[in-house]
Amino acid sequence: MLTRFTGDPRAMQVLELAIVAGSFALVLFRAPFSVPVRVMIVAGYCLGFEYGVISRGYGLGVLALLLVLVALARPRPAWGAALAAATLLAWTSLAGAVALDPGPRSAPRRRFVLGGLLVATASALTCLPPSDFHAFTPSLGNFATIGGSGVTRFVDATTGIWRALVPIPARLGGWNSQLLDRLPAAPWLQALASVVLFALVLAALPRSMGRRLWWLGALATWGFFLVVVLPDEARYADVVFLLFLAALWLAVAPPGRPAAAPAASGRRRLPAVVLVVLAAQVVALVAVAPSLAFTPFSPDQAVARAARAAHLQDAIVSGEDFDATAVGAYLDRPSYSVARGAWIRFFVHDDLEARRRARLTTAATVCAAAALAGRLHRPVGAHHPGGPAPPGRRPGHARPARRPVPGDAGRRRCLPARPCGAVAPGRPGLTDA
Repeated sequence: MLTRFTGDPRAMQVLELAIVAGSFALVLFRAPFSVPVRVMIVAGYCLGFEYGVISRGYGLGVLALLLVLVALARPRPAWGAALAAATLLAWTSLAGAVALDPGPRSAPRRRFVLGGLLVATASALTCLPPSDFHAFTPSLGNFATIGGSGVTRFVDATTGIWRALVPIPARLGGWNSQLLDRLPAAPWLQALASVVLFALVLAALPRSMGRRLWWLGALATWGFFLVVVLPDEARYADVVFLLFLAALWLAVAPPGRPAAAPAASGRRRLPAVVLVVLAAQVVALVAVAPSLAFTPFSPDQAVARAARAAHLQDAIVSGEDFDATAVGAYLDRPSYSVARGAWIRFFVHDDLEARRRARLTTAATVCAAAALAGRLHRPVGAHHPGGPAPPGRRPGHARPARRPVPGDAGRRRCLPARPCGAVAPGRPGLTDA
């Protein structure tokens, strides 16, 4: 929605601030837990940093999930409001397309479950990639390709529970790392730890909607990791923490019944499990957030600032579209993609981009930039990958072409005074980002 008005990512930050404030308010004032538990949840890594400080679309899914929980966990559940929030959840995140309860016992509850299944199925179907989109998610929608890396994929998919519930990094500031990563056979150890954690949480939860949600959701997220994306980065793995929070919420405050304190919920081990998980979340926040939240987070923002200072914001040529779209967002301008041969505002990781990007060299990017400079009769900025240059040439700066090519239908080719990719000593014609 914001891109209809501006491409500036700072607009995302304003919206994310409102979203995370709403999420924190729901936890602090409506969650059926003690005050220390509520504070630990919002002061934990998942809600506090990964889906809070970092401005991404995942925060909207968190808010939708909390609205579902608030609507359900009351003596008289608001099934209609819960279904509306669940619809928003399913259409915000594919991982959120999970039905909450397999056993409807009343007409409103039945409508909620069937409606949730309908919107979840529709959401999942819209996420199936087209036929020319294999590079980014090679397994999505095609079970025959699962296990492209053999047993490793199954093991890595199993590590999600451990990586989400115990996100303590391997070192201070080690974003997207995990405490066990440095050990030999780390994936196998993390997979084993995930199985143990799953069993401990399952044994601690009382027989309730929350317990069913935990084991059904754990199975569903394992399938999600296996088919769609591995939990190697925190934003993917932390879906399991949201599942844990939802299961705990509905176990303590089952729909249609008054809320009960965790210690009185029928499982003496539940408070201990909750304390360990939330303590790990707080430790992870302290270990990661200070070094990342108060330093420049996006190098693309710095590139955009340099381009604006050099008056190149209207002419950025990119050999790396993923970064180029971010630079262009900070400039609120499109970037020229060498791989796609077009001006782009959004990153499209289809087969065309992947195939051409794999063959793209630094020299080719510089040549394309010089050609554009010739057409525009002005300097342009080149944002290129660090790929290999042709033999005998070094990546660097090239001067823009100034003269047309006869008989080329008005177009201009790359005709610099020296070979493309060669360095012009002391005369940088293109801004090398």
